Amino acid sequence: MQSYDVRVWDLRKRTRAGRPTRFEVRWVVDTQEHSRSFEFKAQADAFRSSLIAAAKTGEPFDVDTGQPVGATRGTGPTCYEIAQQMMAAKWVNSAAKSRVTEVDNLAHVLCALVPTNRTAPEGVTFRPAGHTRPEKCRAETDGNRRTAMAQAGIFASW
Repeated sequence: MQSYDVRVWDLRKRTRAGRPTRFEVRWVVDTQEHSRSFEFKAQADAFRSSLIAAAKTGEPFDVDTGQPVGATRGTGPTCYEIAQQMMAAKWVNSAAKSRVTEVDNLAHVLCALVPTNRTAPEGVTFRPAGHTRPEKCRAETDGNRRTAMAQAGIFASW
């Protein structure tokens, strides 16, 4: 969800016994409070300035992350593309058992990267795979390779 209701507060100096001083930037998007701390005051002030500049230009903010929507859009590769590149590099020289382990580990990482507020694409359901860990997810298919590839395309666009 996005909101234009943004209030940025002054920097707060956080001093705690036995720990280094931190500088905290605090702001509210809609009614959700957000904060981020920095080691140096200049870093905190620069981040605060970027939030204020985005609010002044009328950029919407994401309520969940507290970041301007333009800052949350990445220009680099998606996690799906990185996963494909990683598997392409490792697949050729890996033994069969190593491939299974790599895919299993990658499935856990990709599931953790999917935000909890997102729903599955239409026509695809997520369910725990029947392996060792119930939190591992995969798409249900009818066993047909073409269906699985079509759903992989849906995942990539999702």
